[in-house]
Amino acid sequence: MSSLLLGLLGVALRAALRLALPDFDDAELVTPLTSSRSVSEGCSFLRRGLEPYGTPPSACRHAPILLHALCAFEPALFAICVAADGAVAFLLHRLGRASSRRAATRAPHAAAVAFVCAPWTAAACAALGTSALQHAPLLGALLLAHRGRLAGASAALAAAALVLPDAVWLVPATASLWRSSAARRRSPPGGARAEPSLGAFAAAFALWLALFAGLARWAAGSWAFADAVHGAWARGDGQRPGVGLWWYLLAQVFPASRAHFVFALHVLPRLCLLPLAARLRRWPLLCAALSFGVVTAFKPHLAMPDVVLALALLGTQLDASLLGHARPSLLAAGAALLVGALACRPLLRGWLGARALNANFAFAASLLLGVAQSEALLALTAAALRRDWAVVSARSATRIQRAWRRRRRKRQ
Repeated sequence: MSSLLLGLLGVALRAALRLALPDFDDAELVTPLTSSRSVSEGCSFLRRGLEPYGTPPSACRHAPILLHALCAFEPALFAICVAADGAVAFLLHRLGRASSRRAATRAPHAAAVAFVCAPWTAAACAALGTSALQHAPLLGALLLAHRGRLAGASAALAAAALVLPDAVWLVPATASLWRSSAARRRSPPGGARAEPSLGAFAAAFALWLALFAGLARWAAGSWAFADAVHGAWARGDGQRPGVGLWWYLLAQVFPASRAHFVFALHVLPRLCLLPLAARLRRWPLLCAALSFGVVTAFKPHLAMPDVVLALALLGTQLDASLLGHARPSLLAAGAALLVGALACRPLLRGWLGARALNANFAFAASLLLGVAQSEALLALTAAALRRDWAVVSARSATRIQRAWRRRRRKRQ
């Protein structure tokens, strides 16, 4: 009953915003990859029999399969966005329940409630933003991997990578999550764990990705979509004032050095994801949430619904043991910075919409939000590593004591 009431509340909130803001396209809520204008332009090209990704380049930044599906049901786009938000909230609830079975959280529905009632996600749905359509298969891949489903998890992650290129960086965390769940299911009671191969997941993901890419090539008629969608994401094209570090740094960098910064922002923050997945293999869901947070914080096109989802996913993994290993000063600093950054976000709207204030206010607000995300991620990652080290050191001490006792018995 509570889930039904929560769903009705979310639909009512989004419908009210949709009626109040019929043509709302704010830089805080949608990006070139999630804007309804991209869908409308792509659909108009398809109706005329033209190539939506050809030259001259259009503003369409949606993958072909997703674009054709949205064009077929374009009059019901708002209902599709509402359903996608509901699916994301449901998947957050299921991931919270999966964590609560291991005493991770006492309120598995808290993350879903925060996501549904967050003003940014409701306003993004009212603005016909398609970010939930990109996040739903990614969360579905995490849930299926937690249940040990190789085919389903790899297929969902490949589908997410086709519409959201950042999903590729979550392959190590998802593979580690699947390996842990599969080993737990396959091991006999009281016997040794049989560790499945991570190469099996990587191979299944590659096969599904190649299949979906072939379907997208068939739907689009050419490979032009690869440059229009994935190439634009890799180059950081179409940058408009936003809320992320990417826009702030590129706005300050000279054009001659911009290519180096694009490479650094894409690759360097994500180099830690593979060793992080190897180190936190005992806590695979937490590792997946931290990986998603890192990917989100350094996205080329960032909007507030992405930040809300990253925080909600991390919220499903918070527990007393993790918070006990965290430094209160770091968490307090991250929370204070995040609250301050969210309070400064209207400065961007005042600069863009009302043509008031100075651009430096918007730059400072974007930089503050990026610093807040980085601080929170560093604090939680350090706490996770401390907890893992405490578990490993305790086990190592126990093994050493047992070996020493056996040696003493043999001598006696």
